[in-house]
Amino acid sequence: METIQGVRTKLLVASYSHGVVRVPLAQTFNITPRITERSINEFDRLEAALVVTTFDAVDCTFEYFDSDSKLVDAMFNDQDPSATTVVDNPANYQIVNLFANMKSLATGLIFASVLIKQCKAKGSPYTEPVKEEARVTRDVTGTEVMKIKGAAINYLRILNATPDGDIYQQAVPPNAYNDMAFSGYSGYSGYSGISGYGESGFSAYSGCIDPFGISLPETALLFGSTSGYAAYVLKNGQEVLSTDYIMTSTDFVIPREPLDTDVWEVWYLYTDTL
Repeated sequence: METIQGVRTKLLVASYSHGVVRVPLAQTFNITPRITERSINEFDRLEAALVVTTFDAVDCTFEYFDSDSKLVDAMFNDQDPSATTVVDNPANYQIVNLFANMKSLATGLIFASVLIKQCKAKGSPYTEPVKEEARVTRDVTGTEVMKIKGAAINYLRILNATPDGDIYQQAVPPNAYNDMAFSGYSGYSGYSGISGYGESGFSAYSGCIDPFGISLPETALLFGSTSGYAAYVLKNGQEVLSTDYIMTSTDFVIPREPLDTDVWEVWYLYTDTL
């Protein structure tokens, strides 16, 4: 039996404007689904006639040592990470997504992962002891949490042409590995070999004749038994319907050329190998 330990866990934060950032010097990562129960009573009955259980949200906190790195602060505040100064102001916090991959202590391969969607930070308590490292605690609330055993989560940010100035492209890992560019019909080698990329493949786009896509760097696994290959897909920070794209184990395709300013984000599952 393999246990999960933080020393082999990689915690990452992602947004469409910044891509993905690994939380440096992370110390804790806590997830608590928030559920409420309401009892419904009726006349002439002492005990409750019905108990209604409702999933409300996901509360998450993660703590890390403060340092001269500006990446996490810039992402939460939607500021340029290469700027000379970055100001952390809770009034400016933007929506982010959190995910983590947990590695085996024995093999070094990812065997568990977790994804928390649409996280809004509620505050960032800061502690600075006299002789110990200063700590920052990010307290966020998300809309949904998915904990996966047996697979890793990969994140891709897919751009087209030249994005707006507030879409930051970093030439260092992990963004150097996760930022990709769409290829059009003429240069997309996977187009001719996969049926359904034409008109019939997109029920919502009867005029689809010029799909754009990418080849996935890792072979995607089905997310659940019937949910398809994509775990989560966003366009400019907003979740899109499964009819707006086609995803196979090797390709991600949209029905027409994206706008120059469009940013697509894809989270999908894969099997980690040596």
